Amino acid sequence: MVEFDEKKQKVIADLIRRSITSEAIRDYLRKALNLPVEQGLPDEHKSLLDEIDRADKE
Repeated sequence: MVEFDEKKQKVIADLIRRSITSEAIRDYLRKALNLPVEQGLPDEHKSLLDEIDRADKE
């Protein structure tokens, strides 16, 4: 497997983010790929996503 340096990973992540155009797709991919919440999100948004994750697991 080819290893990507951090800069390339960031570019790829940014391109993927721009191509995801709806919340439904975003939510589906995050759940399907078990993606962590972005570190750059404000704490308020992180806590809301954490609450949603907990509700989904119940």
